[in-house]
Amino acid sequence: MSLVESFFYGMIQGLTEYLPVSSSAHLLLFPAFLGVQDPGLAFDVFLHMGTLASTLVYFWKDLVGLIPFRSASAPSTGQIVIATLPAVIAGIALKFVFPEGIRSVNVTLITLPLFGFLLFWVDRRRPDDTGAPASVSWKQVLGVGFAQALALVPGVSRSGITITAGRALHLNRKTSTRLSFLLSVPVTAGAIAMECRHPEAILSTVGDPAVLWVGAGSAFVFGWIAIRFMITAVSKMGYLGFFVYRTLLALAVWFWA
Repeated sequence: MSLVESFFYGMIQGLTEYLPVSSSAHLLLFPAFLGVQDPGLAFDVFLHMGTLASTLVYFWKDLVGLIPFRSASAPSTGQIVIATLPAVIAGIALKFVFPEGIRSVNVTLITLPLFGFLLFWVDRRRPDDTGAPASVSWKQVLGVGFAQALALVPGVSRSGITITAGRALHLNRKTSTRLSFLLSVPVTAGAIAMECRHPEAILSTVGDPAVLWVGAGSAFVFGWIAIRFMITAVSKMGYLGFFVYRTLLALAVWFWA
């Protein structure tokens, strides 16, 4: 893999990790469109180091306040930990059944439009209250946490399904988005830790270590941009555009394949 290819991989990861369009689907489809070898799950996970760093930088005040949490409308440390468990358990189970993860274009063709519509439909049925709720309840946090486990399937989108769950549980757009991003921190960190136990497997997929750092750096920059866009713009815009994009992408892949 060249440094230019790694940069574009990082850009795709950074933008699609936080936009509800599924980063796993894009990282799966990108090499198929280019006609190059899929670098594999290990490289994808390393790119998540970049987006994890962008989350930590953007939400550092929220994360510092977790112990104790200083905002009444934000989840507690205990809620974040417990809500992360469903995705962790599902991820470990999936690792035993599918060591390389579920990397299927056919699955993506279904999940992209299906979960894009679900996000749009749920959001339209829940009027957005711009005021922050008095508190984020255990029911809401756990509901979003269980939904996060579905993101292991390519095309679902971790941010998309968690925001969908938050909206279904009466959280407004901004709170759903912030909760989604906060829950991504322990899950992403855990996935990185698991893959980094075997660094030789990661290096074998790319050859030059510089490729990894370029990809991670690109993912960091574009991840920060995507977070800011989701927090500021989408809270006012809604999710119709993402549903249309996901559907058109699935159709393009279907006709192209």
